[in-house]
Parts: sequence; C-alpha cells; structure tokens
Amino acid sequence: MTDKRIVVAYDGSPDSEKALKLAVLMAKALLMEVVLVSVVDTAHLVQDEFGSLIGIAEELPGTEYVVNEEVETAPRGAVSESPVLDKAKQVLENGCRRAEALGLPATGVALRGNPAEAICDYAKDQQASMIVAGTRGLGGFPRLLLGSTAQALITYSQIPVLIAK
Repeated sequence: MTDKRIVVAYDGSPDSEKALKLAVLMAKALLMEVVLVSVVDTAHLVQDEFGSLIGIAEELPGTEYVVNEEVETAPRGAVSESPVLDKAKQVLENGCRRAEALGLPATGVALRGNPAEAICDYAKDQQASMIVAGTRGLGGFPRLLLGSTAQALITYSQIPVLIAK
C-alpha cells in the first residue's frame, strides 16, 4: 500500500454501502488505502451542568449517527455516550468486513462532532486524496437532491469529494 488514502463517510446506510464499493474499486486499481469514518453527531448528545454526557436528545427511528475529535474513553460521569459510540464502532466493523469481502482490507475510525466538519477535518489531517460519500445517510430529513452531510462535504471540503449514487 502507499500512503494515499480514500476516506469513506460510512454509516451503514444503503448509500454509504455504494460509496464503500466504489471506494474499494478505486483503491484497488490505484493501490490506495481505504479508511471508513463514522461520526457521532454531538449536536444530538445532551450534557449535564458539569459537561458530562448523559444521553441523546432525540434519536429518530432508523437513525444512526455517523461524527470532530477521534473517539476516546468517555469522560467521567458519562453514561449514555457509550452505547452511541459502541453502535458507531459496530457499524465500522461491519463496513470493514464488507471491504475485506470486496478484496481490500480497510480500517475504521469513529469520530465525534458535526459529521461533515469531522469528516473534512479528518481527511485533511490524514492527507487523504479523496472523500467518498453516499447521496444520503441514515439522517432523518431528506433533502431535495442530496443529504445535508453530502451537501456540506461538497461545499466545505478542501480535497476532492466523490458522491456515489
């Protein structure tokens, strides 16, 4: 492998599966590494008066949060962030298994923060060659043409973004 990377915004949705397949295809042809990134959207996490995470504001049915810091151990007093992070890690493990089944081992990174910001920052920090994402993730509100994360990636990323349809 080279030090070139493709970062895949991955939340386990059908569109992120399409992005994964496309990224693996390109990575195999170009001898690149694939990194799956799942983001826990901290805007939906509730903190107590001391700043400890105590739960999720509202998790819509069928929604998984895919997120700006690499996930570390939960702060003291945090009770409910762990299941959310565990779910993100489980989604990443499944994605890595899918990539391997397609013929290319991949790594997974769980992040925390605003999904588009976290993905853009991570890809830039890792000097990724490209970000690949689906048109829509598992978020709750459909947009006219693109999901909000895909639209933000296209708008704010300083590296190329490929949207898999």
